[in-house]
Amino acid sequence: MYQRGVDNGVKGLEIIDSDRLKEIEPYVKGVRALWAPQTGIIDYVKVAHAYAVQFQEKGGEIYTGSAVQAIESYRDGVNVTTNKGIIRAKHLINCAGLYADRIAEMAGELSDLRIIPFPGEI
Repeated sequence: MYQRGVDNGVKGLEIIDSDRLKEIEPYVKGVRALWAPQTGIIDYVKVAHAYAVQFQEKGGEIYTGSAVQAIESYRDGVNVTTNKGIIRAKHLINCAGLYADRIAEMAGELSDLRIIPFPGEI
């Protein structure tokens, strides 16, 4: 995690010992910790909701809870066949989480990248 943070330009990142950890978080016990003072935790649900509101205010439509069965791209748009019918659109934004690689492949976006879920993420 430390190296990933360094590689991604996280400023102030350091590995701290138990004494420094106790100074920062008095109710936490540990041998070592990763201190990242320039990062934070966000409520992604609220962020996604804010994006959704802005998108819908500009005329966008959001479909959830639909299983994608096929995607056909055309010069002027895309047809997405779902278990609830066909959705026709000018543009398609893939927000399929752990299924994003499968959706991209259905849309003809070939890639050797694959999402590999870990226990607890499915």
